[in-house]
Amino acid sequence: MIVVSCGVNVRGVPVKTHSKRARFTATRVAVAAAGLCLVSASMAATPTNAATSASPMAFGIFPGSATSKALQSIETSMGRSAAYVRVYRSWDDTFPDSNITAIRASGHTLFLSIKARLASGQNVSWQQIADAQPGSSLYANMVRWATAIKAYGMPMFVSFNHEPDTSNSQPSGTAAQFVLAWQKWVTVMRAQGVTNARFAWTVAVRNFSVAPSNKKYAPKYYPGDAWVDDISVDAYNMYCLQKNGQP
Repeated sequence: MIVVSCGVNVRGVPVKTHSKRARFTATRVAVAAAGLCLVSASMAATPTNAATSASPMAFGIFPGSATSKALQSIETSMGRSAAYVRVYRSWDDTFPDSNITAIRASGHTLFLSIKARLASGQNVSWQQIADAQPGSSLYANMVRWATAIKAYGMPMFVSFNHEPDTSNSQPSGTAAQFVLAWQKWVTVMRAQGVTNARFAWTVAVRNFSVAPSNKKYAPKYYPGDAWVDDISVDAYNMYCLQKNGQP
């Protein structure tokens, strides 16, 4: 059992399910954390593999920056290896870079989030992505990502526009438009022969409890079982504080 104490801002909990729409029963979980105060007293004193084929849970981290040095530092502090590393990239970012190559060489599984947002901060329209046709710049960029992911050559998780249900994604469009964009993204990936990626739909856990009429209601953003391999949630403890900074 993994116990995370106060002080951890938990990022990303990929959950593989048997029936994605009907139930969110976890058979594999990777917890990505920005920092750790306490992770179970039973951890080994030296780095070990995070999970075995018989284990339903694997431990992963977001090391604060996607650098092999930061990853190594956290693993040394924890006294164990992580199975997964969460990495965030913009729509027009280069992939892989030297840090990603180093993470690959270290044997970690990548959980890659690709935002529909340029490195400049400008959101990319989900509807335009959904409508993109061969010959357009948006379609070419999806093919570029597919080629790079395929060439990466190792199993990985890929999340198109994680947290589409949160405020910073809203400029890209509506829930219905996100669904169409996700489906287009996965369709292009498959057409380009990407077989090493599992497509992980990633939303904020808090938006399962808002009213269904709320535009942030997470289930509205679900693309359908045919286009989703894994269900993920991003859960935050806000360092055990409220938004106003109080305990």
